[in-house]
Amino acid sequence: MSSTKKKTPAGFTLIETLVYLALFALIMVGLIGSAYNIFEGNNRTQTKTTLQEEGDFLLAKINWVLIGLNPVNGIVGPVLGGSGLTLEVNKTDPLIINPVCLTLTSGKVQIKKDGSICSITSGYIDLNNSNTTVSALSFDHQGSASGPEWVAASFTLNTKTPEGHTYSQDFTTTKYLRK
Repeated sequence: MSSTKKKTPAGFTLIETLVYLALFALIMVGLIGSAYNIFEGNNRTQTKTTLQEEGDFLLAKINWVLIGLNPVNGIVGPVLGGSGLTLEVNKTDPLIINPVCLTLTSGKVQIKKDGSICSITSGYIDLNNSNTTVSALSFDHQGSASGPEWVAASFTLNTKTPEGHTYSQDFTTTKYLRK
């Protein structure tokens, strides 16, 4: 008696192939999505870091202008009890030509140290880079003749991520004046 065996076909059925392709597609979508999020997150982090460094640089320049001032001969504008967009100071350092001026023009914080009047628009140098803009720069000179005087400076720094999203951060500093 001869026995006949049924042979099973080798390979995958159509259903098995479709299931494997669907699983492969899901894995690839997950990998591509994760890679995109990693790159985008890196760009956001880099933008935030750049903005923080730029803001710290501007705060350092503002602090440099305010260091060593005293109420008697230091601040020309804004006057005590006032605020303004331009800060004009006379530094006590004999190597610096007075006045020193800080102002905001077209999104740029500008400094002038050439000794000319602050209202003259020539001679200013941009402090922030072309990738950032500054808004809401203000200088606030407060205090009293009997108590401490201080100058507070604040501004908002804006930039765009490589994807075109706007990112902003507020910065502020306060310096007390020596009497």
